[in-house]
Amino acid sequence: MKLSVRESQIMDLLLHGMTNKEIGTDLGISPHTVRDHISRMLRRHGFAARTALVAFHKQKPVARQRTPKIERRSTADRRASNEIKRMGL
Repeated sequence: MKLSVRESQIMDLLLHGMTNKEIGTDLGISPHTVRDHISRMLRRHGFAARTALVAFHKQKPVARQRTPKIERRSTADRRASNEIKRMGL
């Protein structure tokens, strides 16, 4: 089953053992959004736990989509970006 680009990014970070909060920070989305993506993947694959999802994707790397390199922004960059958004620029 194919994953969306965002789901692939999340799966790559899950495979590295990151938490929802760490993934959200890394991708610039909320941990709740990460949780929603993971829940959707669990339902689609028929798994009850994220560990089963991770194990499945470790065994089947060919089934995963290639994802673009994830740009990792520093905390200062994220804060500056958020400040600009708040100012409406």
